[in-house]
Amino acid sequence: MNINYNHIVDYLNNIYIDEDFVELRKFGIENNIPIMKLETKEFLKSLLIIKKPKNILEIGSAIGYSSLLFSKYTGANITTIEKK
Repeated sequence: MNINYNHIVDYLNNIYIDEDFVELRKFGIENNIPIMKLETKEFLKSLLIIKKPKNILEIGSAIGYSSLLFSKYTGANITTIEKK
């Protein structure tokens, strides 16, 4: 389920300059590994910059893309939990 209309998502994806772990994102998409959508990443990045959390718990880290993003924009202590 999308929270935005497709034309809004298309617009946002056209204005983003994605420089965060581009190769890892590409690998995840090519190998059907769950990875956050670009517009979600940009929204979350904004929240991280504003809130500056000191600790983050990530449940379900897959290939670690989100954790790398959290670390890049906060420097927080990150704990991840992954099901085997």
